[in-house]
Amino acid sequence: MSKNEIKLIGSRVVNTVGNVMYDYGNSTWIAGLGAIGQKYLGYYQLAENIIGLLLNPIGGAVADRFKRRLILMSTDLVGTLACLILAFTANDSIMLYGLIAVNGILAVSHAFSGTSFKSYVVTLVKEDRLVNFNSNLEVITRIIEISSPLLAFLFVDRFGLRPTLLLDSATFFASFLLLFSIRQEELHVENK
Repeated sequence: MSKNEIKLIGSRVVNTVGNVMYDYGNSTWIAGLGAIGQKYLGYYQLAENIIGLLLNPIGGAVADRFKRRLILMSTDLVGTLACLILAFTANDSIMLYGLIAVNGILAVSHAFSGTSFKSYVVTLVKEDRLVNFNSNLEVITRIIEISSPLLAFLFVDRFGLRPTLLLDSATFFASFLLLFSIRQEELHVENK
């Protein structure tokens, strides 16, 4: 595997850890608020699903017109800043609305980063390595998706929501740095 392939897999792994920890940590915290929390947990999940439904079809068109690495780095930077700002929110009622808003922001980011990542893999990985790369990525991502909820629950239970948000911010920033370190031109924008 080339260095760029390892960086790309690393970026997706830490990004997935951040997304899963954010979702499970927040869901646990919101559900812990009692009856009101259960009501807002529905809003939290509904906002994410509606945004995904509306924007996922647009994500592919955006990935074809702009530099995919730049889209991925931008969405990671947005996730970094959103989680960092939310971690320093002092009031619990503001935190509740902030979690819903940031979840919406991350859903918008994911609508663009998901398709951009798939398109960027084809740009970065040579055709004869593509099947092997995708199978490695799928296995690693599934392991992370299965183990991260337990890690998120234990982390939130032990340290609380705000340190979890700081950890989320760090994972998004690590993903940003890994993508930033990849040096390979994307020709699909210049060719058009």
